[in-house]
Amino acid sequence: MASLIDELRPGTGVSASVHVGNFDNLRVDYQGENMLYYFLVKFVPAVVPWVHTVMYYDLYEDAGGAYNYDEFTEHRQFLLDRLEKQEPVGYFPESAYWITFDDSVPQYLPLYIRSRWLDLWQTRQQAQSPLTEHILFSTGWEWGYWQNDYLTLRMNYELPDDWRQAIGELLEPLGKQGVQVAGTVVELVELQHEFLIEKRLAAYLAGVDFYIETGKHAGIISQPTRILIDEAAGLDAAEIADFRSQVIDPLDEFADGLEQLFEHLPADEELGSDWLREIRDGLEIDFLRARYVSSVYRGQPHHLRLRLPQASRRPVPVETRTGQGRKRPGLSQPGRSLVHRVIEQRIL
Repeated sequence: MASLIDELRPGTGVSASVHVGNFDNLRVDYQGENMLYYFLVKFVPAVVPWVHTVMYYDLYEDAGGAYNYDEFTEHRQFLLDRLEKQEPVGYFPESAYWITFDDSVPQYLPLYIRSRWLDLWQTRQQAQSPLTEHILFSTGWEWGYWQNDYLTLRMNYELPDDWRQAIGELLEPLGKQGVQVAGTVVELVELQHEFLIEKRLAAYLAGVDFYIETGKHAGIISQPTRILIDEAAGLDAAEIADFRSQVIDPLDEFADGLEQLFEHLPADEELGSDWLREIRDGLEIDFLRARYVSSVYRGQPHHLRLRLPQASRRPVPVETRTGQGRKRPGLSQPGRSLVHRVIEQRIL
């Protein structure tokens, strides 16, 4: 195929995506190796492989169960080996996933910035060679996803020694308030890393729809899976205690931390910039999302109900606390608000 393309269009490059999927039916035996079939591209020298990872997971840390992986070890090693041998290779991570995982819920996830920096930094250190081919899969619109795209592009050009530096450089031009908000965004990223990646709460903050549930029951996993509401009703006493300690209590702790960050931000009218107000909106939707998911689970079967922390007992009027109808000129799509559209689609 590559030779045919070169014959028809001389000089045209040919590439192939090395996607993910930790499932036995995607593995093959070839020339004495057992491998994910995507890696067969290494036997076609004329085709440049592009190593792919998904969501805000990176090549060097826990993958949370995404596509049935605990880590993307095989993909990382393939990329490093190609770089060390100075063979053509590219890296193709994401700055938004869509479907029901992140921006369609919606959520504000600058955690992507840290992950994209970590991949670039660690790969440079371990391969002793920088990535020269790097593109993004991105489908984010509102809630700050432009920050993920912009900073990843800039880090490809000039990689800072610390991802925190990149966030500061992004927002410092907006003045004193920008500097303050940058500090809050850094704290937000660290909190998201702790709870979404290290404590594996990503599945509970993500949305779930018919396709995700059907895939789970069929053993086809894309985004990390969670114990669904109807499944939680069937847990025995020991499983309930484990679920409470591993999921529900950490969700409340996460929500508390997010709310504290939100409350430390200047008031909306004090920020002086729609760019900063958008970040404030995003942080608000984050803590409301975490609080909402915890409340839904706690409010189901009576044996899962627990007394909520004091901070969780305050009523949350839907119209005033979800940002419904809130517009930032030039920063959102026309028409109905994103939150309103999500509610209409009944994405949990």
